Amino acid sequence: MISCKESFKKGIVTSPDFKSEFELDSTVELQNVRDAAYGYLFSYPTSFKEQIDTADNIVFYSIDKKAKLMCFVEGNVAVADSLTNYLFEYYQNVNKGNHPYIKGSKSIKKQLIYNNLWNNKGEFTILGQSDTTEFIWKTELSEFPISGDLIFKNMLFTYPILERSKYQAIGIEMAKEFGNQFTRLKRE
Repeated sequence: MISCKESFKKGIVTSPDFKSEFELDSTVELQNVRDAAYGYLFSYPTSFKEQIDTADNIVFYSIDKKAKLMCFVEGNVAVADSLTNYLFEYYQNVNKGNHPYIKGSKSIKKQLIYNNLWNNKGEFTILGQSDTTEFIWKTELSEFPISGDLIFKNMLFTYPILERSKYQAIGIEMAKEFGNQFTRLKRE
């Protein structure tokens, strides 16, 4: 695996330590789920309730409705198209707060990792915030199970900044668990 900071063009290959500043509450139980259609795994707290979404998104809310977990896919990149660094372009869009789900937000901590030398597969995690909300965003660019083309598999966890001590550690743990089952096996 190649790991790098935002300034990867200068050849820096270190990544920041991505941990919560809070401890994970030992009473929180996570349920692991596999999305067979898009080929990724995600976890959610068993106390969260799923809500039907009109789009092809998977959405869970905390009981108090303050925290929201959303898993979704975007894009379709032909594997043969390795000249463009689509992962970095998508990362920059999210990092700068330009994605519609986090419009106008700012990044606090970020990590970008490439899984191959061609920079067309990999993942990133961003901890960011807007005025009143903090978020943890994880994206993995990996194969769509049927066609083999690449898609962006995303996890977005949002919660109020004032509830950071309750939710941040949960979000970091879910981000660690999110992704392609084969990528996760390599990490373990």
